[in-house]
Amino acid sequence: MSSTPGRTQLLNFFRATLRHPRHGDMGLRWVDLPGYGYAAAPHAVRASFGPMIEGYLRKREALKGLVLLIDARREVSEYDHALLDFMADRALWTIVAITKADKLSKSERGLVTTGIARALELPRGQVLVTSATSGLGFTDGGLAEAVARRLRADAAELAEET
Repeated sequence: MSSTPGRTQLLNFFRATLRHPRHGDMGLRWVDLPGYGYAAAPHAVRASFGPMIEGYLRKREALKGLVLLIDARREVSEYDHALLDFMADRALWTIVAITKADKLSKSERGLVTTGIARALELPRGQVLVTSATSGLGFTDGGLAEAVARRLRADAAELAEET
């Protein structure tokens, strides 16, 4: 994962562990997908992102959900809407993480969160603010807790089916 837009041009797989004081550790695979919106990559490279992402999302049977990153300083795009529709059609969960929240004041963060939730027709609680610079959404456990909650629900549902 690079700080330069457009650097992720392939699927990058990571093994991660979510640590929770009450629920214990939870292992997962985190896959960094290329950015399909704003990216400092040649047009031909950006054009390949859509089919690559769609192919991965369609064929990955173990896929449980998606964390969609949206820059706090940008508008929700048609690609964001299409990706959410794609995930909903497959009954897979999506959490929206607004990135670069440190660039906004606290009141602006609230307005942006509400605006993005409204634009994507999502409950406000499904849209989180994050900042890699300040740790917002990471050091307070917000994003990790939201992902862990979804994964625990998936595990409980799977246990009921067996």
